[in-house]
Formats: sequence, structure tokens, C-alpha cells
Amino acid sequence: MSLPRALLLASAALPLVACSSESAEPAPFTLNLAERLATLGAAPCEDAPDFLCLGLPVPWDHAAPGEGTFPLAVAVHPATGVSKGPLVIVDGGPGYSGVADADDLSWLDPRLSEQFDLVYFDLRGLAGSGGLDCPEAASAWYTGGLRGVTPTERAEVAARAAQFVSACPAEAGWTGAELQYLTTAQAVEDIEAIRVALEASAITLYGLSYGTQLSQEYARAHADTTRAVAIDGVVDLTLTDLDYATSLHHAVDGVLTSALAACDDESGCADELGDAAAAYDTLAAALALAPVTLDAPMPSGELRARSFTRADLDSVTAAAVDNPPGRSALLRALAAASLRSDFVPLRRLLDGLGGIEPETDAYLTGGFSDAIYYAITCNDYGRLSGGEAAYLARGEELAAEDPRSMASFYGDLPCATWTSAPEETARPGVFAPPGVPVMVINAEGDVATPAEQGETVWTELSAAGLETRVVRVAGGQHVMWGWDPCIDVPVTAFLLDPADPSVPAETACDVGMLAGYVPLSPATAAEVDRAIDLLYAFATELYAVPYFPSAEETFGCDRGGSVAVDETLGLTLSACAFFPDLTVDGTGLYDEATGTLRLEVTLTGAHEGTLTYVEDEAGVTVEGTFDGATVNESE
Repeated sequence: MSLPRALLLASAALPLVACSSESAEPAPFTLNLAERLATLGAAPCEDAPDFLCLGLPVPWDHAAPGEGTFPLAVAVHPATGVSKGPLVIVDGGPGYSGVADADDLSWLDPRLSEQFDLVYFDLRGLAGSGGLDCPEAASAWYTGGLRGVTPTERAEVAARAAQFVSACPAEAGWTGAELQYLTTAQAVEDIEAIRVALEASAITLYGLSYGTQLSQEYARAHADTTRAVAIDGVVDLTLTDLDYATSLHHAVDGVLTSALAACDDESGCADELGDAAAAYDTLAAALALAPVTLDAPMPSGELRARSFTRADLDSVTAAAVDNPPGRSALLRALAAASLRSDFVPLRRLLDGLGGIEPETDAYLTGGFSDAIYYAITCNDYGRLSGGEAAYLARGEELAAEDPRSMASFYGDLPCATWTSAPEETARPGVFAPPGVPVMVINAEGDVATPAEQGETVWTELSAAGLETRVVRVAGGQHVMWGWDPCIDVPVTAFLLDPADPSVPAETACDVGMLAGYVPLSPATAAEVDRAIDLLYAFATELYAVPYFPSAEETFGCDRGGSVAVDETLGLTLSACAFFPDLTVDGTGLYDEATGTLRLEVTLTGAHEGTLTYVEDEAGVTVEGTFDGATVNESE
């Protein structure tokens, strides 16, 4: 998947009185919600049996309801106690399935599922609401990256964008007539249809990413049925699509600059990279002259010749700087490439964050619908005035600033020629729903909905005299609720009671720009004398694999061999080589509840032995035989 705004990341109602400053609370149910849902044909969701799923018939065109309907996929978790009414979770993208993200939120705060009917839904055309997607067209569009700095690169990106505009609707099998109804304005009325079907007098909205756009538009259109709105990773609706793309570009460059500076202030990172910005720029300059060829690990355990290009550096940068762990992983991979000419970590990070199949180089777009992303985004904003030429001209201007990454800017280029989109539409003003309390959650480390946009929305809401609260996060990432108590406590309290006096008008939180820095392991196993140090280094490289330990996944080790992870997070290591002079065979188990890693392994190569390794909150222990001696070591 490329790096448009979806970068991303990243999921009977109680009669309510629309909240005022007095925070009037609703009365209990007059009709059991489960019974109401049963009359609508709901049944336990296949993947989330605590939720009730249904296909709610809604019109394709709410302005002409007699012209046909489709089933809108909805999942509802009825409140376990006295309900305040529906809390509608409005997911991001557009292109991520809300139903697939259905969660009772009890891990965050049990009061959420006790006091709200939790509602998730799939946008029209998406997943259970239509299944529209075009993975082959999307893979072709993203292959090669979206750097677009030189005239040749811009021409190549433009050609792929034009091909995607033609190929995506054809692959999805939808006509232009159907595509025209994939808009946020229609989705607003889909939410209203959910409210009516649940017989709720008002709803509470939590919107994340694109969901902030849809939530704002719902509250603008239906202020009288909106109890409160929390928007997290905020879209500024006053921007044109081209200005939004420009904002993304500057955000990526700015957050990358901050991450490189943070490396200089962290001893382990600074010790290895020195001047991190200089190291990045030196590597970028070298890649601009010629791509690197590397022996890349495959899930089969084999190594395959692959390349890493200047455009790849753009892409992995834009993806990794989205969150503190990603930034730290990028810096570590940068150190490996700069100090050892080892591009495996950068290539692996790009594959993991970009959704690239290492054996074929194809982009894997499962879990996200590019067709929905582009249809809704392009239909909402319209074809750019000046068309493709205007978009490319802005890109040329930005390229002249000598940016480190351009990948985010070109993500929406297909909208310049998207066939179902109208001519570029005038942008609305900042939404200001009368009488509706609003909370804005805004992180400076957000590169998908840049912090300046959330700040603009909050400023305008405050100027309009609305009851508005803001949570500002230093560092952080795109979408913050659920990541840190400093953020979670005020957001949850606001949702439970928008007039709660304990929730300050402005909350400041600092979650950091980096998630810590893990120094590189020794280049070879022969450099390590002790068994405990060797297996600790081996485990460090396991953890460095993006998303380890994902269930039911097999990945290649850096120098050959593989690790298979089963559904219980059991590990099978087959000639796994993270060092060029050592292979490791055996089994292991990662205990997600305790964070314990246990390995039972045999070493072959620079060291020989059979060892048991345990790493948990108490420390690290190793016992067994190592180079002919019995060892029992702990730290």
C-alpha cells in the first residue's frame, strides 16, 4: 500500500437528550436493544460473537431512496449496564473495515462497554458493505515508489496514476453510476440510518483519521442528534486535496527531522550514527546515484537478490516516521546500512510497513481497500482545477526545496483524473455544530493528518464559542486514544460525560518522538564469547523483525533460514541465521500475556551447543552446553 492519507495506519438505543453544559443524562431503555436488533435480522458476528451483526438496508442515494439499496454492514455491542446510547466508532482510511475492528474496549476502560452501545460499521462499498477493491491495480500503482523528484520520475508516477484510474474501477467491477455514490455526504446519512434503526435520539461519535472527516460532517448535518464528538488525528476540511497533500509532505519532512535530532540526543543512537541527519543524507545521496542490490531473506529460508532504491528510502521513511517504534526502527536500519552496508533491515522494514510480499515484490493490500480510498477521496474533493499538470507543478516546487522524502505528496495524484469525481468542489468551513461538545486529539508526530490541521480545527471551534477541549501530544503518532494514560483518561472521561468538570480544556501529554534505541548486535557470532550474550543478540534480531511475533507467519532470517510462528505464538527455527557464521535450529514460545520468550535451540557454526534461553520481566537466563562446556548464566 502506498502512502496517501490512509497511511496509515489505522476500527433499541437509549433515548438521549442532546448534551448541553448541564450534561443531561438519558433515561433507561424502553426496549431491549438485543430484541430490537433481532427484529432487524441481527445475529452474533462470526469473528466477534459478543457483537450482533446485521446488513442494514440503506439507499445508494439518500436523496432518491427509491433508486435501490444495499446492505450496510453494522456490528453492535449492546451496553452491559444502563446505556447512554450508541458510541459510534468511525474508522479511518477511508478503506479500513470498521466491523473487522469491532472491540468492546474493555481493555481501555470497562465503563465504555457498560455505558455505551458500541457501534462499528463498514463504509458503503467496503468489505461487508460491498467488497469493492482493486488489489492488482493498486499493486501496479505503488510498485516503484512515489518519489517524483526528477522530471523522469514525475512522468513515470503520472503514467502509473493514469493507469490506476482506468484499471481500479474495472478490476472492482463497479460502474461509474455506482461509484458516484461513494461519498462522505452519503456516508453521513448511512450513520443517520443506523441511529434511526437503533431508535436512538442521539449518538456519540469517536472518529479516527478519515473518521474525523466523516464525524465532522455528520455533526454539521445532524447537530440535534449528536451528543458529543471526539476526533483523533484530525482532517482539516477547509483544505483542498492538493493543499492536503502538501501538508502531508511537510509533516513527513518535519517529523523525520525531529526523529533524526532525537537520535543525536540518545546515547546509543548517537554513538552509532553520530550526526544522524548527515548519515541519512549521505545514504540518500548514494542511493540517488545507484540502487543497492542485496541478498534478501525469504520466508522459504532462501536468499533472493533484491534492490533498494532512493524511492524505496522515500517510502520506508514516510511509513516509519508515523510512530515512535517505527522511527526507532528506521534509525537502527539506517545505522546498519551506513556502518555495515547492510540493507536487509531497511528492505525488511519497507516490506513490513509497506505491505510488500518479499518473494514477489507485490504490494499486499489485504485489510485495506484502495478502491474505496480513492473513490471516496476523489469524489469528495473533486478533480483538481488544472488537473494532473497542476499537481505535478506543485510537486516540482516541493522537490526544489530538496526534501528528504516525497512519497506522501503523490499519494492522491489519481484524484486529478478520477473519472467519477466532479470538478473540484469548494471546501466547507470548519464545522461548528451548535450545542455539541467537541474534543480534539492532536499529536505533533502525526504524519497522516498533520498536527497543524487539528490545531486549526480546534482554534476555529474555540473562536466559534463551542464547548471544546483539546489533548495535545508531544511526539506520538497518528491516532492516540488507547496508547497512553495521559491521553486515555481525559478522552474516556469526555466520552462518558462531555461536561465532566475534571476534564481540562487543554491537556498536554508527552509520549516521546522515539521508542528508545536498540544498538546493533555484533556483526558476527565469533565476536561474542558468552552464551547469554549470543542468544540475547539473537533474540534482539528476532524482535527487530517488523511485527514479530505475528501469529501464523513465517519469515526469513537475515542471512538465511526461517522462523515459523503458529497460532499459539510457538516458534520453529530452521537453520535461522541472523549472523553470517551461525545457524540456529529449535523451537520456542512467546507468551503474549507475560512478554516471556523461551527458546530451546541448537547452535552450529562459530559456536556449538544446545541451550535453553528464557527472557522475561525478571531478566535473562541461559543453561545447557556451549562450545563443549556446561553453562548456567543469568542477568
